[in-house]
Amino acid sequence: MEIPPPDMPETPSPRPESGSEAARLEEAFRLFNQVSDELSQAYTQLQGQVEQLTERMTLLQDALPAGVVVIDGGGRIVQVNAAAERLLGAGLVGEAWQSIERTRLAPADLPGEYLLTAGAGRLSLADSALDSAGGRIVLVHDITDAHRLKTLAGRNERLAAMGEMAAQVAHQLR
Repeated sequence: MEIPPPDMPETPSPRPESGSEAARLEEAFRLFNQVSDELSQAYTQLQGQVEQLTERMTLLQDALPAGVVVIDGGGRIVQVNAAAERLLGAGLVGEAWQSIERTRLAPADLPGEYLLTAGAGRLSLADSALDSAGGRIVLVHDITDAHRLKTLAGRNERLAAMGEMAAQVAHQLR
């Protein structure tokens, strides 16, 4: 004997959307497209501003008399200006900063001062943290002339002191 299937409730047929729901959906899409276009325009403007700032930063770095070396969190040089290349040599980008310190610089008698291993230059290095990822920026100043003048001034002071002492001795002898 066959058991008749239980009475199944009828599934409601999909009702057509009312005109007001379609209008609201159309308005939502229109607003979404409008906001999306505004966002795209704002992004394009922001890109232009970033390019301008990058160009200005590059011009500023190249105009500085001091060398600028930007180091990433891994200790690799990612950017240098013309003064840094003039002072430390070419081919710095991509090199490990530690390698540059070891091969091109020798510690001088004062903290923060270094002698160039190639040539007769004297440099002062100032290191600052750049970002939370461990990047750093190193400012390189050529202090060769200042150090030479300081050495000459010290020599002249010693000669002047010896001259005064000789004059006092001569005066005592008279």
